[in-house]
Amino acid sequence: MRVREQIVKELQSRWPSVAFSFGMRGRHAAVYLEHGGLSRFCVFSSTRTDDRAIKNKIAELRRLLKTMGVTPNDERRFHEDAARAETSRSSV
Repeated sequence: MRVREQIVKELQSRWPSVAFSFGMRGRHAAVYLEHGGLSRFCVFSSTRTDDRAIKNKIAELRRLLKTMGVTPNDERRFHEDAARAETSRSSV
């Protein structure tokens, strides 16, 4: 699987509040990210690559998004569930 396909999958599933587009920076492919008035880009390989390289690029993308103050969708759900559980325990 190509890096671009994995990036799209990651952004759509875990980071739905982030607007993204793809382009070129010189001879390299890049994903442009926008959230809350901030914008960043992440350069990646446009050719097929090994699984470890894809995982490393996804990890780099996640770190970049967290520096922008974005919370992943599944982490937000975890905190909402914990808050609901706490509320139900205190009302009993």
